[in-house]
Amino acid sequence: MKSKLLRILFLTLFGCASFYLFRSWKVHKEKTVFEVEAPEFTDTALDINELSTSFPNPVWFVKTDSPVICFKMTFKNEGDRSFCSTPCLLDVVIGTLVNGAGDKDGIALKKALSEKSIDLAISNDADDIIVTVSCLERYFEDAVGLLCDIMSKAHLKQEKLEIAKQAVITSMQQSKFDTDRVATEKLSNLIYPAGHPYRWTYDGSIKAVQKYTKADADKCYASIFDSKNALIVLVGNIDTTRIIDAFNKIYESTTNKTNDFKDGQQQTELLNYGTVAHVELDNPQSSVVIAFPGILKNSAEKFAAKMANIALGGCGFSSRLQKSLRDVDGLVYRINSSINDGDLQSVACISAKMRPENVEKAIELVKEVCQKFYDKGLTQEELDAFKIYVYANNDLPSNGDKLEFVSTCRSNSVLVNEVNGYYGHYYKLSLNEVNTTLKKVFDPAKVVVVSCGQLMKKSNVSRSAKRRSESIESGE
Repeated sequence: MKSKLLRILFLTLFGCASFYLFRSWKVHKEKTVFEVEAPEFTDTALDINELSTSFPNPVWFVKTDSPVICFKMTFKNEGDRSFCSTPCLLDVVIGTLVNGAGDKDGIALKKALSEKSIDLAISNDADDIIVTVSCLERYFEDAVGLLCDIMSKAHLKQEKLEIAKQAVITSMQQSKFDTDRVATEKLSNLIYPAGHPYRWTYDGSIKAVQKYTKADADKCYASIFDSKNALIVLVGNIDTTRIIDAFNKIYESTTNKTNDFKDGQQQTELLNYGTVAHVELDNPQSSVVIAFPGILKNSAEKFAAKMANIALGGCGFSSRLQKSLRDVDGLVYRINSSINDGDLQSVACISAKMRPENVEKAIELVKEVCQKFYDKGLTQEELDAFKIYVYANNDLPSNGDKLEFVSTCRSNSVLVNEVNGYYGHYYKLSLNEVNTTLKKVFDPAKVVVVSCGQLMKKSNVSRSAKRRSESIESGE
């Protein structure tokens, strides 16, 4: 009997001790807060110098220790907007440029590029033609020689132009079944007036391309790569004398290139605010694009506007839109926001992809998120967190990263002595600056909405309205 009582007493004491230890551990775990100290902000420390060449604008040289040479030439005011009366003609011409130049036919030219691991690409956007080149330092002059031939001695033969025309037409015909691209086409016809260089249709562009002749291509080729507005950035470890000699040679290949295109006054206002349009397309997925007026590239508020965009939908899974529509309600596959502040027309845009039955509900919730974003703005905690996100982009580990960053700065009129302090503009932002500016850009009263896909009934969202409201408001 005595030993039995001792066992009972022992088990009771052991149980009490175990319970006490468990409770203490649980309370300690619940009270433990893992605080991450924000890194101290430092400016980038790029070694940038301006080099004078025959080009009117100096070459920006970013000195690094890497043996890889990367450079980008941005020919301003020579993109699609320059050829708005001849849509996609520039795409046709660019499609032929690596199919033979100088004394090399298409196969020989591509072989010369591949044998020396030279990566050379020519592309265009609304306002620019962009040439990017990457190679080892020992092949720098070889790359420059091939580029000079492409820019001045391309083989624009009729049969190659026909192949390029068909490739452009095929791409556009395929795009007519892509919900993202069809929605964007519809949006351009809503927010821009008739005759605007950014307003276009696939059908109109296809008909125009079918009619282009070699004379049209020759005229286009003679007017691109005009040196007067070229912006050049080079990154790598190479002697400056070689850089100057190389770009003087490139300049010589552009002396017979000229156009009289003038840059227009940048605009932000759009047409048809309040419009919600749908384009029916038989596709298992649907797209939604939503446009707001943007921000002028020289505006003092552009950094605050970009910070607001990061918070709304520009930083992936941590953004307001991602957390609400994707994480809480599961309505979309992807959703993001962006601001294009460099082109003639500045637009802020939200883009999302989802199942057709979720379209109406997704549009409703995007408007709800934007309204609360407009009404209440960011919290100080959110702003601090998004500044850390910006800091993470401050690393620039490769020459390619450095080239892209410096080229973007230069295209946005940043002075050479201001480049290293570029990210510092974000760190200096106050909460009031961001919340004041976001009301000017992401104004729910100035919005145009386009959806594309199969028009179906709303889905039933399982989350409660209260839970959704709380998550959107708190930014969780």
